Amino acid sequence: MAYRLLINMKNNISLWIGLLGLIVLSTGCERLSRGVVQEIEFPEHEPRLAVSMLCNWDADTLVARAQSSAGILDADGSQKQKETLFTLSQSNGASYTWGGTTDWQDGIGHVFENPGLEEGEWTLTAEAPGFESASGIQTTPPRIDTISGAPYHVSFEFTPLEPEVDEWPEEDKIFVRQIIEIELTLPTRENAQDFFILQPTIDIDALSTEEYEYAAIWVNREFDEDPRVERLRLFEGLLVQEVAGSIGLESITFELEVEYYGQTLEDYEALSKSLQVVAVTPEMAAYYVSLGNIRNPDGFALFSEPLLAYTNMSSGYGCFGVYRSIALPL
Repeated sequence: MAYRLLINMKNNISLWIGLLGLIVLSTGCERLSRGVVQEIEFPEHEPRLAVSMLCNWDADTLVARAQSSAGILDADGSQKQKETLFTLSQSNGASYTWGGTTDWQDGIGHVFENPGLEEGEWTLTAEAPGFESASGIQTTPPRIDTISGAPYHVSFEFTPLEPEVDEWPEEDKIFVRQIIEIELTLPTRENAQDFFILQPTIDIDALSTEEYEYAAIWVNREFDEDPRVERLRLFEGLLVQEVAGSIGLESITFELEVEYYGQTLEDYEALSKSLQVVAVTPEMAAYYVSLGNIRNPDGFALFSEPLLAYTNMSSGYGCFGVYRSIALPL
């Protein structure tokens, strides 16, 4: 009798659990059928100046741009501020101002011609009607005139060229794969933190437009071996920086891999291949790293905070960056 009573109690419990589940399910379905409206209030956005000036300090012209920041509910979005005035100044009293509609060039920005600026720390200030001024500070990176002698050094080692003939003889094409081993020594300045970008390039504009041809160059190496080097995905290149306890920036080794599919071996050798060595400021390096992370985020989290671009402008938007570069022909 006790056994039967236990069975009945279990059955009753199961029945009540089933009924409770049906009630919850029917209530939930009724709510879903009516729809759920969740109102989210977005905070008001106060437009600020977003300033961009990423410049080669040794160039004949410097270009600056300014736009207004825009909130998510702003239908017009960000707007170019063509009346913005820019000023580069030093603590020693040197000051240069340009901008406004006079120096504005469509498709380019505000152009400052023949600057001829000195070394040292510079402050960029941007002013536009209706906005608070925005400013940023940069210290010029090391000048790169040559990498043929001290404190610079570079050596190249090329694998022999053995082109493969296309498996379809009627196509009359060859395939070339070449490895270029590079050992590079970059300058190390005392009391300064320098960053370098290494970017291989190849002139694909020289390829024939009549027949299908292909050419590409990229960095090929494992980066765990050298803590001074990391991949810079934004440029498909490398970012090099000095690490505490290391031997500075001596003997940085890596490989470039080149592929070509086209007419003749002579056509391949005629392609302009080079390694761009760019000295950048720490702020400019941080800006490029942040853009690379935004474009190619590692992993995915549904409720994670959005990735933001690095900025060194007082307004919280944009970047003032300075670089110097040299092209090493391969």
